[in-house]
Amino acid sequence: MHRDASIQAELPHWQRRGNGLLSKVRVPVEQALETLKRCYGLLASAYGLGMNTAEALFKAMTYNSRRAGGPEVSGREVTQRVAHLEGSTRARSHRSVK
Repeated sequence: MHRDASIQAELPHWQRRGNGLLSKVRVPVEQALETLKRCYGLLASAYGLGMNTAEALFKAMTYNSRRAGGPEVSGREVTQRVAHLEGSTRARSHRSVK
């Protein structure tokens, strides 16, 4: 995507056209990400890479399920379930060390 430079009076026609074509694809993706951030707290994560990935996937599945008319699950519930999973994996790893 091309941005208007401060020294440039107006974008050339080809850049305006390109931005218009890209916006049709970009808008639905940005709306979905914005909803995940706003409603499901996707911005803050307090786990390792694997758990953060699992949490993001759970939240995306919850978002898709909600859009498809599935069961209502809040972002807080997903975070609590992921935290529970992290606790159980920690307990397993401590057991295997002993």
